Amino acid sequence: MLALSGASRLKGSLPTELGKLENLSVLKLDKCLSLTGSIPTELGNLRSLKILNLSSTGINGNLPSEFAQLSSLTTLDLSLSSISGTIPPTITEMKSLKQLVLSRCRLSGRIPENIQNLSQLENLELYGNGLTGSIPGVLRGMSTLKRMDVYSNKLTGTLPDELGLLNNLQIIHVKDNQLTGTLPSSV
Repeated sequence: MLALSGASRLKGSLPTELGKLENLSVLKLDKCLSLTGSIPTELGNLRSLKILNLSSTGINGNLPSEFAQLSSLTTLDLSLSSISGTIPPTITEMKSLKQLVLSRCRLSGRIPENIQNLSQLENLELYGNGLTGSIPGVLRGMSTLKRMDVYSNKLTGTLPDELGLLNNLQIIHVKDNQLTGTLPSSV
């Protein structure tokens, strides 16, 4: 485990050599505001990694598609960072993911249509970005979802009928979007 939360004196970028720590299970560098640069693609080699938290950092660039190789990852938190670009569809190959927190970044584009492949997901936080398009209507497979925060984006369309089929859903925040229509009767 490598946890340096709040280590405000840590500066620079993430070294590519982190990708050689094959048995690393937790990487928490949150609140290291002087941590900058992009996420090394070599982090995709960390097959034992369960928690990756780089929230509240100066990390920027795109989400590496190599994250799809992190088959043990349960928590990915990059909130309040400068991550930009789109959410790569390959992120939905992370089958063990329970927490996906990409809020208040600089993301754009659509929520991947195959997001339902994250069948263990409990918490989906994508608020405060520039996401467009509709909320995918293929949420049926996400029966473990408890929280969905997608507010303060540029989402359009209507709320999918499948929301009413998510029996574990406790919280849904969709305000400050451009959604239309009525609340689905299934809800």
